[in-house]
Amino acid sequence: MKKEEIKDKTTKKGTNTKEKEATKNTSTTKKQPTKSTSKKSNSTKKENTKTVTKKEKAAKVVVEEEVIEEELAEEVEDRIEKDLVKEENKPNSKGDIFLILGLVVVVILGCFLLKGQKPVLDYELPLTLSGEAGLHQLTYAEYQEKVDNNEQFVLVIERATCSHCVTYMPIAEEFANTNELPMYYVDTDTFTEEDWSGFTDSNSYLKKNSDSWGTPTTIVLAGDTAVDSIEGTTDAETLLELYNEYFEMEEE
Repeated sequence: MKKEEIKDKTTKKGTNTKEKEATKNTSTTKKQPTKSTSKKSNSTKKENTKTVTKKEKAAKVVVEEEVIEEELAEEVEDRIEKDLVKEENKPNSKGDIFLILGLVVVVILGCFLLKGQKPVLDYELPLTLSGEAGLHQLTYAEYQEKVDNNEQFVLVIERATCSHCVTYMPIAEEFANTNELPMYYVDTDTFTEEDWSGFTDSNSYLKKNSDSWGTPTTIVLAGDTAVDSIEGTTDAETLLELYNEYFEMEEE
């Protein structure tokens, strides 16, 4: 009995072993389809991802092409507008060209006519002398009064500290006394700042030569209009010629 029981047990064990192997094989066979399915799903995902990426790239290309087309359209519009403006500014016909030439001729003729005209003077020659004979100093206020009253007179602008004036003033004084002619002068060293500011803008000579006039200067004035002038020192003979040219002198 013991041997038979052992055989049965051995047989059972063998049977159990075969059943286990079959079970393992079965389980292994069942698992394999699962792996292949997951691989297929992964490959499908990759393919889908690739498809999406291609679509995105295609969409970007389309957008870029649209932007380029818009920019080209804007450039074309700008060029057309510029061409239209140029065409509008161009003479449209021969009539326009003749009109422009006519205007140019009129302007040129006007310039020549104005150049040939003498300026309108607010005085008449000869000028009228007034005042006592001799050389007389004026304060700024006295000088400005003569200008405001449109008096006609000869003025010397000088400075006591000017070396050329020191040489010239005795000549002017002797001339005025000898010829018994009225002559006036101002010493700019005696001016206040207010006087100086008013004086430099008081007559046409000073305005015209604001950056270049100096002392001594002799001016023939008719009110605030400078009729003539001598810059620097001069002699008695030149002064007499100046008076004879612009003033009515009594014959001796």
